[in-house]
Amino acid sequence: MRISFAILLPALLTFCFAPPLGAQPPSCLIGIVFDPRGVPVEGAVVQLSWQLADSPDSEKTLTYLAKTDKRGHFGLCDIRAGKYSATIDKEGFSFVAQPITVVSGKAIILQAVPLATVPVRVLAPDGTPLSNKVVWLLWSSQNEHIGHAEKSKTDDNGLVVLRNAGIHSINVNIIAPEQGYGFKWAYTKSGLNETMEVLLKAGGTLNVIAQENPTSPGAPAQAVGGVKIVLDAEFKKLVQSEDEWNPSWELQRQMNRYLETLQANDYRFYEKYTDDRDGRIVFPSLPPGRYIVTMKAVAGQQSPPVTIEVKAGQTSTATLLVPPLSRAQLKVVLLHSDKKPVKNTELTIGVVKMVKGEMSHDDEISNLRVIRTNAAGRFSLYPMEAGKWTLTIRDQKFEVEIPAKGLTTTLMLK
Repeated sequence: MRISFAILLPALLTFCFAPPLGAQPPSCLIGIVFDPRGVPVEGAVVQLSWQLADSPDSEKTLTYLAKTDKRGHFGLCDIRAGKYSATIDKEGFSFVAQPITVVSGKAIILQAVPLATVPVRVLAPDGTPLSNKVVWLLWSSQNEHIGHAEKSKTDDNGLVVLRNAGIHSINVNIIAPEQGYGFKWAYTKSGLNETMEVLLKAGGTLNVIAQENPTSPGAPAQAVGGVKIVLDAEFKKLVQSEDEWNPSWELQRQMNRYLETLQANDYRFYEKYTDDRDGRIVFPSLPPGRYIVTMKAVAGQQSPPVTIEVKAGQTSTATLLVPPLSRAQLKVVLLHSDKKPVKNTELTIGVVKMVKGEMSHDDEISNLRVIRTNAAGRFSLYPMEAGKWTLTIRDQKFEVEIPAKGLTTTLMLK
């Protein structure tokens, strides 16, 4: 719907009150917010900011807020005449400052600038469209500091659509588990953009396993869950000039963007804690190269770092061994409110150590643990220190005290 400004503005001005006498008197301001098509923008928060030139604090400002109604109208009273910076906060629109001048008795018109919509065609390493596959996306605009993450599924033509993307330029990171990874930078404009193509590079799979060193030959190794793993790219030492490009820098950059994408999409293993079921972390579609895998100290024990080569299309395994641990094991039977077991269910559990009656934020002993109950609703957490712990399961908190010899207990969900 288009609105005639010649008809609309006189009607709006009838709502303004006559300003009091004196220099730069407070005024009433009526304004309208439209999109580029001339359609009123409802529910937008308009902020007007004016820096006080006569204030000893150079950062002190006068700020006024108003929200548009269904006709795109907003009103402010007791506002001083002068020059302001106006911003519009509304989902789907750019938060860009616009300079305006407030004059008593005059309405203002603001245009909301839509964010970018970017169709992206994801191409497999062989150049064919990656059809009907789940991909993890992370895109951001440096100029506007807009970031967004999403798990999406490509269509038959390998297309996904990035909505509410930043204007001017955009960095796009894509990971397709078991398929590959890709990064792309491009210019963007407000509204619908041309289709961007991102060609994936073949990655490798890295399995990291944390285990106790067996106490005797032939004894089975005990998986160690809840261990924090640190992954880093191996740097090659420069031998000629400090200005020479080091290929390992590029691997480090790619790895950082890869991990940022996992984190933004809440990939459960990005926290880098080993799984309580098998002491394992899996990094799919990792950029090929040499990596250094280290384990944070567990009960004062430290495993030597492992250097491993990750090759495209292959699976590599790094096993980190620590001396036998003296920690306790917590065995739990988890029940529903009707006392039936929570069978064969994967859960993410918050595990927090209580120190002097307060929760510890030391991530060596307090973290997230991923478990799966068996057919009887049982699961175990190992290693655990003796003492008081708080477990968070499905937003419910349970306090348990674990003796040095370990504990078997039953917990019931509400």
